[in-house]
Amino acid sequence: MKKMLSLLLVLCLMLGLASAVAENADPYGRYEEPITISFLTKDFKTGTTSYDSTNPDRRSATENAWITAYKDYLNVEVKRTVAEDDTALNAQINTAMASGDLPDVIICSKQMFYTLVENGICQDLQAAYDSYLPTSHYFANAVSDELIATGRVDGQLLGFPITNNWYNSTQLLWIRQDWLDKVNMTAPTTIEEMMTVAKAFQDAKLGGDDTIGLGLANDDSQYDFRGILAAYGAVYETWMPQADGSYVYGNVSDQMKDGLLKLQEIYKAGLVKPDFAVSKIIGEEVANGRVGMYYATAWHSVTDIKTCLVNDENANWICVPVPTLDGQRVKQWTNASVAQFCVVTSECEHPEAIFKMMELEQKMYTDPEKEDIPKLYTADDGFLMWDMRIFREFGRTDFDLFRSSLINEHLANGDSSDVVEPVIYDFYTQIEKALAGDRSLVGRYLCQTMAYPLDAELLAGGWLVAPYNGPLTETMNLYQKTIDAELNNAMVKVIMGEDISVFETAVADWYKTGGQTITDEVNAYYAAQ
Repeated sequence: MKKMLSLLLVLCLMLGLASAVAENADPYGRYEEPITISFLTKDFKTGTTSYDSTNPDRRSATENAWITAYKDYLNVEVKRTVAEDDTALNAQINTAMASGDLPDVIICSKQMFYTLVENGICQDLQAAYDSYLPTSHYFANAVSDELIATGRVDGQLLGFPITNNWYNSTQLLWIRQDWLDKVNMTAPTTIEEMMTVAKAFQDAKLGGDDTIGLGLANDDSQYDFRGILAAYGAVYETWMPQADGSYVYGNVSDQMKDGLLKLQEIYKAGLVKPDFAVSKIIGEEVANGRVGMYYATAWHSVTDIKTCLVNDENANWICVPVPTLDGQRVKQWTNASVAQFCVVTSECEHPEAIFKMMELEQKMYTDPEKEDIPKLYTADDGFLMWDMRIFREFGRTDFDLFRSSLINEHLANGDSSDVVEPVIYDFYTQIEKALAGDRSLVGRYLCQTMAYPLDAELLAGGWLVAPYNGPLTETMNLYQKTIDAELNNAMVKVIMGEDISVFETAVADWYKTGGQTITDEVNAYYAAQ
């Protein structure tokens, strides 16, 4: 019996070892026989990408270390045709359609994606995606089901969305903790508390005679009033689901009225600049120490707030969730807008190859092995090798939040930068310097340890709402920007004292001048999902 058990144990160990070796040797599903995939894309180089014809690792967008990597890791021969910009890309796609000489894969704009759909060019990717997803370690967190649905037409996944680093531009409330201490108050959680704090800052003239209690500007999402409107249930520039299953544009919703009237009250109380409607200079005033609190995104801590921290050694900024009516979280706008798609044409025999390539890229970008760093991540001379990836503009949508979580985990463990992942090394060394007293880097510390964790909580809790990601119709392209601008003008008039009927009239005009057609089109899109 003992011999039998020993043999079984040895067998199990051998099988386990063999499995581990097989997994380590082929983590991406490398093809046994080489395959060839042709691509038509833009050159996704950045302003710092400088090709070198004498260096095979960075000779061009079509000959470089990444093209070699697809062959080495996946046994995929990549034949890439590159267009300089969108105009050139669209021309090449149209020529390919006319001639019938299509590449296997095209990465294109949303508008061109729908043109390809109409011409029957696109292959259904659902089966390829479903079969590959269980093997993914780095790719699986990149795209939500909601975003994947943007590439689905008539039940088929005809395009895969090129998602990027999103969920990082939702408004939070930044506030001077040193000013709170001076007036013996705490960070506000409700709109009423926020107004009380703003008045206390101004009464105490903590930023001088022209102290701004609440920084606010009519500035299209940078410093605008969407954070306050969200407290009343109006999610600016998104389509809000109703009880009957229909969708209403947030800017014309009934909830907008209460938010505008509260903003009118805030304006009348003198808590914001008198010229907020025409001024867009909140950032400069934050930097100069005149502003006590303002609505802004997480990354503002490394711009305006950074300058304030350097200018004033006593300045101490914190950020908190946007104040609401009762202190609880509310739905808010987020930057998750799909503008590009990857299309696999109907003649391609290996649609799953694109997912294997994406997986390889994500692994090398977020968790490269030490020996891969100079070849596929950042070269020894600082050249950004990852800019030459075919899926350069694809990535996990929560990348900033993911990176922040890694940073905070290492900080909690007391780790030094010597042991952190390459993807956070630069930020982590900056945070170490901030903790050692470098005030020019305190903003980086605040962004990663305070602001992005708040964004992550909003995302995890389902509080973030993306803009409309469906097809852009002719009516949308022709009219929406104009009718939205007119609506915004009416909102500002109400905030500055005019009757709410001004907004109601503007809403009626919005529907008459294209808004009703757009509403019908959006509802038809959602109904088909």
